[in-house]
Amino acid sequence: MVSDHSQAQDALKPLAARLRVMSAAKPGNDVIALEAHLSNLRAAQFDKDYMQHMVAGHNGAVAMIENEIEHDRDASVRGFAEKILPTVQDHLRVAENVVGQMGMSGKGGLSQPNKAIVAPAKAQ
Repeated sequence: MVSDHSQAQDALKPLAARLRVMSAAKPGNDVIALEAHLSNLRAAQFDKDYMQHMVAGHNGAVAMIENEIEHDRDASVRGFAEKILPTVQDHLRVAENVVGQMGMSGKGGLSQPNKAIVAPAKAQ
């Protein structure tokens, strides 16, 4: 996941520069609070809270990306969103699988944890 996130950030830089969008110079308060929370936890509780955050974060990212695909007027932004959506969906699937294997949800783990979810074709 770290490699995919780094690649996405690198691919986004030229688009952000063209659109004159600046990325945050430092982490936001939500990230700082999460780091503080996680740093005070031990093993199993850390794993549980971290994975719940991974599922929630990737769910939010999928929703945001789908919104960009549907509503953004800039074709390059839509194209970038369409390109990264399957990877983010796959990350969500992996996180949900881990959570299921940890017994933290109604899922017992996915039967095909390595199968990517393909973005639906957009009607033209």
